[in-house]
Amino acid sequence: MSKKMSGSDIIHPGKRAEGAQSCEQCGTKRGMPHKRTGETVRLRPFFIDGDSNNCRRDNIVSVCGVCESMLGKLIKRRAA
Repeated sequence: MSKKMSGSDIIHPGKRAEGAQSCEQCGTKRGMPHKRTGETVRLRPFFIDGDSNNCRRDNIVSVCGVCESMLGKLIKRRAA
């Protein structure tokens, strides 16, 4: 039997990224230059299971573009 989700288990992906102050993967702060690229960090939602329809809080993390790219490649490798 699956656990029934409540409204508090689900979050709009953009809201997760808006509320974050730093990348949940590397810790670089929003609006600061990224230590690898020097570009201003903008945070974005990343779906851990790769399914953008799964908006459960435990499936979404806020990451910078560098970490989003690395995580995306990792997930693709695991799926192959």
